Amino acid sequence: MSDSTNEDTYNLLYIDSDFLAENDGSSYVASTMLSRIFVPSQKVPKEILQRYRDEESVQRQLLAQEPIADIRISPPYWSKGANKREFDTLYVEIFGAICLTGDRHCLDCIIAHGGLIHNPTDRQLTLRQAAELCGLDVDWSRYNDQSRIDKPLLNSGVYFHVQVSTLLKAMGLAPVKKNRQALLPKLQRLALMHLLLSFESEGIKIPNRGRILTLVDKEYHLLLNKNLIRNQNSLSDDTFTDLIICVNDFYISSLSEDGQISRERFLNEYPYLIGQGQFEDFAKYLDSHTRNYLHGKFLSDLIYSYYNEKIDTYGMNIYEKVALMIEQSLVKKSELLTHFELLLKPDLNPKKRIKGQDYRLMWLPKLERKL
Repeated sequence: MSDSTNEDTYNLLYIDSDFLAENDGSSYVASTMLSRIFVPSQKVPKEILQRYRDEESVQRQLLAQEPIADIRISPPYWSKGANKREFDTLYVEIFGAICLTGDRHCLDCIIAHGGLIHNPTDRQLTLRQAAELCGLDVDWSRYNDQSRIDKPLLNSGVYFHVQVSTLLKAMGLAPVKKNRQALLPKLQRLALMHLLLSFESEGIKIPNRGRILTLVDKEYHLLLNKNLIRNQNSLSDDTFTDLIICVNDFYISSLSEDGQISRERFLNEYPYLIGQGQFEDFAKYLDSHTRNYLHGKFLSDLIYSYYNEKIDTYGMNIYEKVALMIEQSLVKKSELLTHFELLLKPDLNPKKRIKGQDYRLMWLPKLERKL
């Protein structure tokens, strides 16, 4: 094979993040289909914990006879309009683990900031070859499972490569050991959470359409790139600089129809929208609606709707969470104006669901048209 052919093959097998940002900026990186399965908290809700007081329920869950949690998802556009589907409801049963909104943001950041590894079925790559394609000089002596290095990667799913420092920065975290280690539980939950999907139409389950999936494969790869290490004496056995991870292909393909937030918007806008109380996830909720829809809505009503859409928020102190999200929205009011063109206008909400001041969201272009 000639050198030019080798180079062409290389370019086909690995597409780096810079190329994707420049040439595939319009592709969606965050899911609307499955956004509601992520718990908007840093802890498991009491509703789920209550089930573990019932021995029979625990036994059924351990034997995979009963889900940890379940939810029905029915966005209006599935049942009407130009995007009407053959199903109007997605019933999701969750086994194995529960994922949090912080885990969702980690996955979104991987898809948005990662380079894409193409693993052709007729010539499956090994982990070593994939790392070489990504330009990594891996210290394989530090890789945890030596038996995996020269075995073929999976022939399903979509592989991404991302530098851990890039991933942490995208998540609003400093690239220090504590934060690198905090990534591991997120990746573990994403790999352990099994979803049983059933599609329904007018309350009737559609046969032969179900799916069982994990969002990411359990064999994600934490690698040490020697080129990024300045001080060899600072290394420990658990040091890693890069991540190669396989994201479920159904999840990736669903983004084209049930996705939100383009790669370009995510890369350029969302680093500024990270805040306390998972504010960035609320920002994604705002992004799932048109600005025209948001115009004139009360902030507290939108926040309550955001929490009500999520899975198993029963037992949470929703009033406290709404108050915190309003506080964060005020902290981020300049970002809401810059990145959403939304103003917060103090106003009296007749529903009186909160004690303090409420606000209407006003879309700047619509206000300007009235002038």
